[in-house]
Amino acid sequence: MEKVTLAVIAEKAGVAKSTVCLALRNDPRVKKPLRLRIRKMAEKLGYQSNPIVSQLMSELRKSQTKKYQATLACIQVSSFHPSLLNLAAKEWTQGFTERAHSQGYQVDNFWLHETKHSVRQNAEHIYRVMKARNIKGIVFYDIRDNSELVECEALWENFPSVVLGPRLRNPALNFVSSNHFEMAREACNSILEAGYRRIGIVLDYWVDAIMQHQLTGGYLVHKLRHPEWPSILYLPEEPEKNRIKGKQQFREWIERDRPDACLCINQFILDWIIEMGLDVPAKMGVAFVDLNEETRKIAAGMNQQRKEVGINAADILIGKVNRRESGIPAYQSGTSVMAYWVPGPSIRSKLTAS
Repeated sequence: MEKVTLAVIAEKAGVAKSTVCLALRNDPRVKKPLRLRIRKMAEKLGYQSNPIVSQLMSELRKSQTKKYQATLACIQVSSFHPSLLNLAAKEWTQGFTERAHSQGYQVDNFWLHETKHSVRQNAEHIYRVMKARNIKGIVFYDIRDNSELVECEALWENFPSVVLGPRLRNPALNFVSSNHFEMAREACNSILEAGYRRIGIVLDYWVDAIMQHQLTGGYLVHKLRHPEWPSILYLPEEPEKNRIKGKQQFREWIERDRPDACLCINQFILDWIIEMGLDVPAKMGVAFVDLNEETRKIAAGMNQQRKEVGINAADILIGKVNRRESGIPAYQSGTSVMAYWVPGPSIRSKLTAS
């Protein structure tokens, strides 16, 4: 006789194995009618749980200090496989998840491109799963093309929703983001205080576009007062695939515009500068607008407090869930988290500069 497993019950019931697991625990994340149907089917099939494992899991759940409130969805919008997520997205979601757990909320993760169906079809599938699991709200993140989110109206029209990242005009959902404009201004101020006088900025155009040109906007505020500063250098659209062309453009920019400090995102910019034989930080300063765990060891720059961005998003979403606010808000609002300057070996210290 075939052993009755969670997978067998899931196949018979036409639901995911995780939904069966929740239903057999009588978890409120699965709506009551579906819970009863799954439990009856399990009984009919003769399913028997492992009593030792069940007892252990029960004790672990009892040890949680915060009473369960509800479940939230964390939906990655971009087509990049989740295993290839950049560190920014990982830290955003880590902050969001930790904050949600501390308030008694579980988090289920979804990827909008899990299947090869259209974005709209995948969104409708996620909608059905969320309804079955009784999920109460959504945070959308890693949005490279907001037209994809337009196709997700089945989700944001029916669930309280918040965007992790810069403002979207369509759909005009509430959002939480780093303040990239002030971040660029603060970085330039700190570089100037270290004694540099010709600051340039180098970045990918698509990154600046996603940030709605706030980075270059903050830089240009300074350039208005320092017209001698270099022109903005945008790298080729795919520098990872076209690195040779990008390196040549960068070298020509250095020779033509003669910056003595460079504000950038990509770590390979620092590598290029060192390869050119420029003395860092004595003759050429380098600062990253988004320090991560690796670049903090080798460079100065801005800490965007990405986990704080996620924490704020969790607080805002939980508030919307409690107020049952779904759909496009009457007045779009955004929360900005301020970055701060972190000294490092790629920029002279203020003491040295003086």
